[in-house]
Parts: sequence; structure tokens; C-alpha cells
Amino acid sequence: MQPPVLTLAECSKRFGDRLAVRKADLEVAAGETVVVLGPNGAGKSTLIKCVSGAVEPTSGEIVFMGEPLPAGDPRGSDRKSTRLNSSHGYI
Repeated sequence: MQPPVLTLAECSKRFGDRLAVRKADLEVAAGETVVVLGPNGAGKSTLIKCVSGAVEPTSGEIVFMGEPLPAGDPRGSDRKSTRLNSSHGYI
């Protein structure tokens, strides 16, 4: 069994005192399709923005192809961001 292409471990995002995403865990295998569903205001877009590098998670870890996406780099490093967007689309 291959390791997951994408892993989120207790990924959270706060905007001030508002918790937008709380301890999200996710593993995505190569070739797998994932759909994020939920009501308005549930944090779906914020979670996707964290994965794509547009927003930095407040806590937790995002690992792409075995390498943690670096905190503080809004693109998750140009090399990793390009690989994520071109090879897997926006997840």
C-alpha cells in the first residue's frame, strides 16, 4: 500500500476568536477523488484554502507527497504548490 498523497493532521484555522476549521483530519490516496460537503459557513472553503496554500492553518500539519508544507509560506513553496495544483488540481 502506498502512502497518502495528501494528509491533514488536526488542521485548524482561526480568524481572531472565530474558529473556521477545527482539527480536520484527512488522507487522500493517489487516484482518489474527495468531495468536501457541508452547509454554508462550515469551513469548506477555508479548508481548501489551507490545502492549496492560500491561507496558513493556525495549527496542525499538512503533508503533500511525504513532505510537510512549510508554515509561513503562503504558497507552500513554489515547487510544492506547482506540483499540487498541476498534478492534482485544487483538492
